[in-house]
Order: sequence, then structure tokens, then C-alpha cells
Amino acid sequence: MEINIRPYSRGDAKQIFGLFQKYTKYKRDASFWTWMNRILSDSIVVVAEEEGNIIGHYAILPRTCVLNNGLELKAGLGVHAFVAPDRRNEISIFSISSLAYKLAKEKGIDFVYGFPNQNYRLIQEKIEKWKRVSLF
Repeated sequence: MEINIRPYSRGDAKQIFGLFQKYTKYKRDASFWTWMNRILSDSIVVVAEEEGNIIGHYAILPRTCVLNNGLELKAGLGVHAFVAPDRRNEISIFSISSLAYKLAKEKGIDFVYGFPNQNYRLIQEKIEKWKRVSLF
């Protein structure tokens, strides 16, 4: 069984929010998906898929940041890093996020920021070399 890391394809949304509904307490349904990934922005979404089943996900929501001096930077808010708990020994979130970062760079995004949970924060700091600004 091969795990394929790939960009979002039309029709993936139902499996993605199903993944969140199955494994988390947060409500992630079709309405949320549309609001988050299509109304707020044209997001960059990457999934891990095995035999037609999505087992992991990461998204970057493009944003524009304007600095005090008027300089505009293209930024991306990294959200919903997730791998199905029973598959975490087979695939790392780093494999998924790496493709998302590559696609973001191709779209001209200058930097990605986020508010990760404590588990993913450690991966971002140690493996992905994110710089911590503050802990909330």
C-alpha cells in the first residue's frame, strides 16, 4: 500500500472534513470547509491518500500582510495539520506540509505563519525550522 502526497482534487473535501469529524471534537463539516477554504481564500490544500482514502491533511490560507511602512507581503496561514492517529507511524505531517510549502512558494507566498498545537509546534520548530514568536 503506497501513500500518495498530493494537492487537493475536486471532491476531496468530504473525506477531509470526515477525517476531522471522526478523530477530533471540532465541527468540520461541508459548510465549514466551504467557508474556510473557498470564501476566506483560495487555499492551498495537500492531502495524504492511500487506496482512495484520505489519511492526512494540511492547508495554507493565502493572506496579504501590510507592514507599517506600507510594504505588502503575501503570507499564508497554516491550518489543520492532521494525520489519522492510526497512520502516524507510516506518514509524518512533515511529508504533507513540505509539499504545501512548495506550492505556496510557487504561488509567491513570502512566509507561512500559524498557531499550532503543542505537538505540531515541536515539529515546526525542530524539523521545519519555524521561528517561535510567542506562546499563547
